[in-house]
Amino acid sequence: MDLRSFDLNLLLVFDALLRTRSVTVAAEQTGMRQSSMSGALTRLRTALNDPLFVKCGAGMAPTGLALELAGPVQAGLVQITSALAAREVFDPATSKRRFVLYMSDTAQLVFLPSLLEVIRREAPGVEVQTCQCDIRQANRMMAEGGIDLAVGFFLTIDESLHRSTLFESPYALIASISHPSIQGSCTLEQLAAAPHLVYRPAVGSHRAIDEGIFEMLAQFAKPRRKVLEVSHGLGLAEVIARTDLVACIPRPLAELCARGNQVQVLPLPVTMPTMTIAQYWHERVHRDGGSVWLRGLMRRLFREGWRNDHAVVDSTSDFSHIPS
Repeated sequence: MDLRSFDLNLLLVFDALLRTRSVTVAAEQTGMRQSSMSGALTRLRTALNDPLFVKCGAGMAPTGLALELAGPVQAGLVQITSALAAREVFDPATSKRRFVLYMSDTAQLVFLPSLLEVIRREAPGVEVQTCQCDIRQANRMMAEGGIDLAVGFFLTIDESLHRSTLFESPYALIASISHPSIQGSCTLEQLAAAPHLVYRPAVGSHRAIDEGIFEMLAQFAKPRRKVLEVSHGLGLAEVIARTDLVACIPRPLAELCARGNQVQVLPLPVTMPTMTIAQYWHERVHRDGGSVWLRGLMRRLFREGWRNDHAVVDSTSDFSHIPS
């Protein structure tokens, strides 16, 4: 095919359709009218002599040729985007950009307020959207440009992503200040005997730490008494404060729960690896001016605030014995 006769803008259409599997959604994401997107797809089909996308249920499925072209086309667009972004100057004070962040439940509850406080002061026109999905979808969205930055504790995130460690944090035990048997400290026997609230958010690898605690209790022939399992941190402090349940959760979240002076934060009576809170990003935004600014802002935020408050000297976390 002679590229001089091929409209290269159609590659952006192809990429959008490949990511969304929908003419309507692809049109919205690219700022085109639906009729224009349909027309572009028709021109693509004619140029490549292939239907490329066929109706399948509520969406569209790529043909064999579309799947064959997907990798090279998307890789080429990433290189072009990176080359152009490297020359762009991002001005946070005037930018109207929207950033999509993949954040764990703990990150949203504990860190997002501080992040937005700084963003509202330094970049008042910037919009932030958080995203929660399973890690496989998040890996795909980061590769496709649907997620700008991931922040949290992720054991199974794509290893090819760029990574910057923000800080290390242990887990802690929380209990009501009026707990009938746990006051000021907690023994292994008390931890095993207490009824547990199990915190297992949908995003992040907190389940791995929790399973590790369960395994360690089992080694001492002390099975855990699980009474309640929750998938988010909302209401966590209230449940703990008003019952005799205990919970093993990330230290920053534990300290947030204790702000109402109804919950005590205690060290765990078992040795556990620390969790590494890091930020992750794809090569496609590695040199992008806005992404560079956002990553720098995250590092500054943790260096000036959270790192000093929550850093742990042991950064050699070993999760090899914990299922992920």
